[in-house]
Amino acid sequence: DVQEKVDYLLASGCQIRLGGKADMQAAGAFFPPTLLFCPQPDETPAVHATEAFGPVATLMPYRNSEHAMQLARAGGGSLAGTLVTADSNVARQFIA
Repeated sequence: DVQEKVDYLLASGCQIRLGGKADMQAAGAFFPPTLLFCPQPDETPAVHATEAFGPVATLMPYRNSEHAMQLARAGGGSLAGTLVTADSNVARQFIA
């Protein structure tokens, strides 16, 4: 259940920036686009182990490229991620 996973991430230290609650009046299985923020990704293991799916994304701050890669690896390859950069060297470094 997407709502249960979002609630778990919130209880683990993430914060809602947009959405976050299923519309119980909506017909069918619908969960609103949701943006979470995890201010302490190094101290929040749940954010690396829990995929809420649906239209749910979580933002995490990082100190530098190496720290960003460390956070990406913390998901063990099972969670999706997005890298946005105009620097081909940074993209190459992350892909490798």
